[in-house]
Amino acid sequence: MNETSIAINKAILHIIDPNFDFPFLSNVELDKEGEVWDFLENHLRKSFASDSIRAGKFSDDDYETKLLVESISDDSFVSVSAELAKVLFNLVKKFSLPPSDLIFTLVKVNQEEHLAILKFNYKETYIHYIENSGDSTHNKLIKQKTTLPSETQKVDECIFINLHNLDIKILEKSYEIDGEKEFYLSTRFLKCANDLSTKEKVSILTKSVRKICKKYSDDDFNKVVEFQTAVSESAEESNTVQISQVANAVFKEPGLQKEYLEEVQKAGLKEDVVHISEESSTLKKLGRNKIKTNTGIEINFPSHCYSDKDMIDFINNPDGTISILIKNVSIENKK
Repeated sequence: MNETSIAINKAILHIIDPNFDFPFLSNVELDKEGEVWDFLENHLRKSFASDSIRAGKFSDDDYETKLLVESISDDSFVSVSAELAKVLFNLVKKFSLPPSDLIFTLVKVNQEEHLAILKFNYKETYIHYIENSGDSTHNKLIKQKTTLPSETQKVDECIFINLHNLDIKILEKSYEIDGEKEFYLSTRFLKCANDLSTKEKVSILTKSVRKICKKYSDDDFNKVVEFQTAVSESAEESNTVQISQVANAVFKEPGLQKEYLEEVQKAGLKEDVVHISEESSTLKKLGRNKIKTNTGIEINFPSHCYSDKDMIDFINNPDGTISILIKNVSIENKK
């Protein structure tokens, strides 16, 4: 597996909090400390490889953010990052969006220069506080309202802008603005047009399978497993999924294949090929099937086992129930 390569050149921290009338801007870059650098690189790597990240392009050539990004360099990094933080602060202030620490970085992602912005929205946690008074010691728990995500937690919002071609990759969260949910980073900060994420594309493919099955039969379980197997096998071979081939694998009748492809396009997925990286968590999920029965029994098995009758067999009973026969296994007791 080829892991995303991340190498930070510069980083700076700015603080935006709508409870104040101005952002807290730094004019000094972060020191290249080992643990801090590792923390940032880890979050950048996970964010870039996320299945929820979307590809985008600037849609307004004269917009302030795009012009600022185009002007960034090693020498102007501190000043331009501050100007970008001001633009974002004005949006956060205007629409009462979550306060956060902004980490701006100049970073090489897979050897290509990027401006990356990590938006660490604050989380509430509890920490201990020791209060000494005379001869007494009082250990307390107090709420800490400005905690950042830990190294193992996910970042909700992150932006990567390729400084060579200005391609954008963005992780974002929707918030209520003027009474409607909106992805404000795309629509108001960057003014960019986005593609669907890998996670959204695979969700469309899965929901479309279920919709066609529900319309024509009650047996959607087998079709969904066949779909997952076809997608995971295709992605493992070439890191791509050709939707027309998936339709052929799942639906034998040409009419159903055509209706499936039309349903996929109607849901917003226009292309025939979906790219899924080796690091994809969606690919890992597609590679396994989890069944929960009405009796509370759960079975988790690799998708490729479904078509191997020597490993697992699904038997349709006359009363509409299913018997599951697991064959040729040894039991591993784990405590």
